[in-house]
Amino acid sequence: MKNQQSFSHLISSSFTMGMFALGIIGFSVGCREVQTNQPVETTEQYEEAMEVNCADHATHGKSPAILADTYANFAALAATEASSAYSKQWRTTSSTTIICTPHGGGIEAGTTEICDSVAGNDYDFYSFTGLKTPNSGNATLHITSVNFDEPKGDELIKAASKALVLHGKADNNNEIVYVGGRDAALRTKVKSELEAEGFTAIIDTTSSISGQAKANFTNRTTSEKGCQLEITTKLRQKLMSNLFNGPTNRMNSRTIHFTKFVRALRKAVQ
Repeated sequence: MKNQQSFSHLISSSFTMGMFALGIIGFSVGCREVQTNQPVETTEQYEEAMEVNCADHATHGKSPAILADTYANFAALAATEASSAYSKQWRTTSSTTIICTPHGGGIEAGTTEICDSVAGNDYDFYSFTGLKTPNSGNATLHITSVNFDEPKGDELIKAASKALVLHGKADNNNEIVYVGGRDAALRTKVKSELEAEGFTAIIDTTSSISGQAKANFTNRTTSEKGCQLEITTKLRQKLMSNLFNGPTNRMNSRTIHFTKFVRALRKAVQ
């Protein structure tokens, strides 16, 4: 970004596993954006207090009451929501693969942390991150994937040839990853690698959350296909035991299962 600003009041927390080299990082709160050369360890730079008292609102496409989003597109959201309600985070590399989530932060808890760790410094990373408190307010920031058009995210995924896009599915009873999107080859690899690490993965090409629409955010790559993961609440809680109390608590509560999950996805996108 041309207009660089410092955010000294923002709290940094790690989004990567292990030590990585310097990367190109973009960060935005509301309409403010900055792109700087920073260690990957500082990519998570938003106020911890904004995600206290979290609850899971990963309910898109799961019930009639949630099917109608508050906002039809990003322009409508940006015109109404305070600039402190959300952030946009990204990191670019020389890769043409992107690991991203349009429903990060408090919108679908845990997706931002997983994406950033999978991307590391090898793949492009993007997250549209809900920062509202109490966390229940983040549900209004959900824009369904076929309508999600935040400019930076849209630009990054349209420049990629391969995409792995993470979502959260509200399900407190089952530890399952539903693997969708139009990239059949990547779907198969993701399923295989997750199962090799002991996770239950189900290929989904028919349900309302299968990510098959060409207009879906997942499928806007140069290859017109991507892989979409819907990760149940119960599984995300297995990956991060303190899932609903802000980004630092999530990262500090990563379990061995988080390590295995990230390893599986990194193998799949290689």
